[in-house]
Amino acid sequence: MSLLLRRIQAFERWDNPDDYTLHDGERTVGRIFKAEVAHPEGRPWMWTVEFHERKDRPGPHQGNVAILVEAMAAFRESWDRGRS
Repeated sequence: MSLLLRRIQAFERWDNPDDYTLHDGERTVGRIFKAEVAHPEGRPWMWTVEFHERKDRPGPHQGNVAILVEAMAAFRESWDRGRS
C-alpha cells in the first residue's frame, strides 16, 4: 500500500511548515515533524507510528533522524515490517 505524506495546515495545529501526517488510504497512520526544541543533537526530524496503529507491530515505532528523507525511509521501514 502506498503512503501519502500530507503537510499539516496551520488551522489544524500550529504554524509549522515542517509538520506532516502520513496516510494509508483514509487512515492517518503516522506523523513526521521537525522538532523546534528538545531533540537529539543533529537529529531534529521525528517520525512516529500513530499509537492506534502500533498493536501487534514490532518496533521501533518512532525515532529521530537528521533529515526529512531519512524520516520518511525510517517510517516506511517500520511500517513495512509490521505488514509481514
